[in-house]
Amino acid sequence: MEITIEIIRKAGIQMPRNIGQPVSIVGTIVVGQAAVDAGFVTAAKSMVVAIIGISSFVIPAAYIMSIAFRIKRFLFMGVAACIKVSLLWLSPLSLSFQSQDYYWQFC
Repeated sequence: MEITIEIIRKAGIQMPRNIGQPVSIVGTIVVGQAAVDAGFVTAAKSMVVAIIGISSFVIPAAYIMSIAFRIKRFLFMGVAACIKVSLLWLSPLSLSFQSQDYYWQFC
């Protein structure tokens, strides 16, 4: 969703000023609604991404600063994804079935 919003934001910047911003807003709404209807994301996740997108306009107009925040945001998302994957892999280690460990065949 973040990548899609960045693409739509870039497309809005490249268009003339009087239609660029409305196209990016409507495009984001349509893409977000389609993603929720298709079941790719939940409505709550769509709202969080929308709030993050809106809050990116709070950053001062310094171009370098806004790019730094975007890069930092994507790095944090990557770290969070790695942590989630590692936790999903490690959580069954504590499970046991009929007094045998869940991963007994890999040991």
